[in-house]
Amino acid sequence: METEKTQRRNKEYFNKKAKLRESKEGDKVLVLVPRRNNKLDFQWEGPETVVKRLGVANYRVRNDAGRERTFHINMLHEAVRDTRQ
Repeated sequence: METEKTQRRNKEYFNKKAKLRESKEGDKVLVLVPRRNNKLDFQWEGPETVVKRLGVANYRVRNDAGRERTFHINMLHEAVRDTRQ
């Protein structure tokens, strides 16, 4: 009984901040990838183009050279153009 109450409360706390993130085919995104010399150090690369959505959270992404890779939505960020002049 107490466990169910705790689970319900934790679910409510999580759902307050959780957001469903989505990208559409053709969207430009930045990709978070580990650096070559240190797998614990990451950097943003891109912009790259979303080719296809694979399930709920995985996306197929193509870079300018034509190479396609699959990434979880947590490794992607919407690329924003700088409109300042």
